[in-house]
Amino acid sequence: MHRNSILVIALIVLLALPAGVVAQYSYSVLTELEVSSVPDSAQVYVDTIYKGITSDGTRPTLLFAVEPGTHTLLVRKEGYSDDVSTVTVYKGNREQVMVSLGKAPPAPTSGEIAIISTPGNASVVFDGTVMGTTSVTGDPFVLRIIPGTHTVELSLPGFPNVTRTVDVTAGARSEVNVVFALPTTVTEVPTTTPTAGGSSMLLIAGIIAAFLWIAVPGHRM
Repeated sequence: MHRNSILVIALIVLLALPAGVVAQYSYSVLTELEVSSVPDSAQVYVDTIYKGITSDGTRPTLLFAVEPGTHTLLVRKEGYSDDVSTVTVYKGNREQVMVSLGKAPPAPTSGEIAIISTPGNASVVFDGTVMGTTSVTGDPFVLRIIPGTHTVELSLPGFPNVTRTVDVTAGARSEVNVVFALPTTVTEVPTTTPTAGGSSMLLIAGIIAAFLWIAVPGHRM
């Protein structure tokens, strides 16, 4: 009974406190995360939620409250590679994180075509220009070229030429794999069709044979 009375009194006191005091107390139990970056003015995300930017000239760092625990911190700035890290924060503490961003690599301006043929040693013509021959060991014959649509023609003695149209994307590799095959040969068997003259001769021969058969003694009806 005494314990319940204490809880009731504590609840009454808490309700009687100004809202600002309650908010300050609630804030104090949260962990503060302080983020700075080089260069500054980088975007900060915690668990994919945008929190603001690091120092923008008016303040040295970005300070905000988070729940205690482990969070994923993403710092991003145009022209620089993203920095992703895991930060563990503890209740009531301030965790300071300083991130140094590296320059992003330049965007690729070319792509590749990897060409393989079976059998190998096939001549490779790229957009009308002879570029070399495919490998006999199965290794790809690689061309580094500008993005776009291109034509690749492969030729090998004794086989029909093979032409392929290939779309090339910057920073990506397209593959052309050609298996040469001989064309299928169809042999036609000639057929004999009786002519009109031949049919007449057969008919006459049949009539004569029947007449002779009747004329022979002993075969008359």
